[in-house]
Amino acid sequence: MWWKVNAVIIGMFISSVVDGQKPTFSCNRPIFCSTALWNTLGITFANQTISGQNPLAVFVDVNNRVYAVNQNTKQILIWHNDSIDPTQVIPNSVYNSWSIFVTDTGDIYIAYNHLYRAVNKWISGTNSSVVVLNTTALCFGLFVDTNDTLYCSQMKNHTVVKRWLNDNKMTISIAAGTGVNGTASNQLDYPQGIFVDVNFDLYVADCYNHRVQWFQLEQSNATTIAGQGSTENNIRLYFPTGILLDAENYIFILESGNGRIIRSGSSGYRCIIGCDGRGSLANQLSGPSTFSFDNHGNIFVSDQNNHRIQKFVFMTKSCDYTTTYSLATDVQQVTPLFFTPTCPNSSNIGVDCKLPSTSCAILNPCLNDGTCTGASTCICAPGWQGRRCETKINYCINVTCQNKGVCRPLLLNYSCECLSSSFSGRHCEITATKIVIYKTVSKSVSYIAIIAMITVAAFVIIMDILKYCFGIDPTREELEHIRREKRAKKRKPVVQRFVYVNAPSIRVSQSKEQSNSINDTSV
Repeated sequence: MWWKVNAVIIGMFISSVVDGQKPTFSCNRPIFCSTALWNTLGITFANQTISGQNPLAVFVDVNNRVYAVNQNTKQILIWHNDSIDPTQVIPNSVYNSWSIFVTDTGDIYIAYNHLYRAVNKWISGTNSSVVVLNTTALCFGLFVDTNDTLYCSQMKNHTVVKRWLNDNKMTISIAAGTGVNGTASNQLDYPQGIFVDVNFDLYVADCYNHRVQWFQLEQSNATTIAGQGSTENNIRLYFPTGILLDAENYIFILESGNGRIIRSGSSGYRCIIGCDGRGSLANQLSGPSTFSFDNHGNIFVSDQNNHRIQKFVFMTKSCDYTTTYSLATDVQQVTPLFFTPTCPNSSNIGVDCKLPSTSCAILNPCLNDGTCTGASTCICAPGWQGRRCETKINYCINVTCQNKGVCRPLLLNYSCECLSSSFSGRHCEITATKIVIYKTVSKSVSYIAIIAMITVAAFVIIMDILKYCFGIDPTREELEHIRREKRAKKRKPVVQRFVYVNAPSIRVSQSKEQSNSINDTSV
């Protein structure tokens, strides 16, 4: 049975011949059998201490090196050779970066979304970067195809743009979308994860339209292959953010809203990870944003709201189980619920033969408008989670908005509503420049006032010590001078009485006056 052994071998996918060459894919595309399973209990590959708060981006290259972005320290973290801790750190290399892509040559492409919008390339083996794409909106998804064409999904522009990296003019063209959000086949609404296959067909996780779009080469109109508007009625998506293809072009979709990973197969879509609803347990995810295969088939997920990077191990022995066994298990679960088939139409059962014979119709296990896909599987409607869609999703759980911001269960997972224009950022953590200046000036004035008061108090204490401990009073003379001046001002006015010396008596004076008067008359 050599073919069964080959069915479980996981290798790198080699693209089709292009211009006589066989370039390898820069991302891992393992080969899986139809019964492939993953251990639903995830391993925490990196916790919040390592990955930081709300890790957004994770990628595994063809050499099995794991790359992650720490938004708090603005670093790219790299793990080599299955190491537990990062073995390499590139400092000051990220800012609000939602995605990362690494080529087979080791060049790192990462979006920079702060003072300017651009995609930087960190050249392999160096700590230097160059700008390779200037954008006008936040870039969520990145991908480099086998023809060295860089793709960027611009969420707020509702487009996917591309640029051939060998063009020195940095010419940008639109690969998908019209620039206006909508539900038409040529429109997108907040596109996020992207993937380009060997035929250069573009796959887009059309997040706010809750669907996955397939744009064939040079076609502006897409085909909906999963989610809202798809002919696949057994799957309902809720905010898809990531998409991957394996070597046989089976699709893997990461849902942020439902916190799970689903995959396509010959019998449709099925959930493989996070199938018990959102949460923080080992078998749950909350607001995942990106995911990636390693070359062993393991899946790495940036579990954003749980502040960790999870690793789900591929169970190689799962390919030893045949489809017959899986079907037998399903029959054993639902057989006790079936009546003896006596109806002319074998698809119906019951006394009046009007009840469908499917386990979903009999059990009706899904609540709150959930869609049943099996005896124990429910596809929940937007806003609900749980095995039976019994729990309403609270997107703001374990979310702290800084500067008195208010968390709203809006957009992708949640949104921190800042109370004024003075604050911005995902958690209202960025303060406006004018507020920083005001705070700096206020603190400076406060510090000056405090220093002045301390100086005065110290001066008074020193003067008292000199006076009462050492008998030294530097102000004694000055105080004495002040006292003398005060005493001088308070003296009573002096009354002076003049005393005439040898003054004549009153009678003599009168006789002289009369004599003078007679003389004057005689004349």
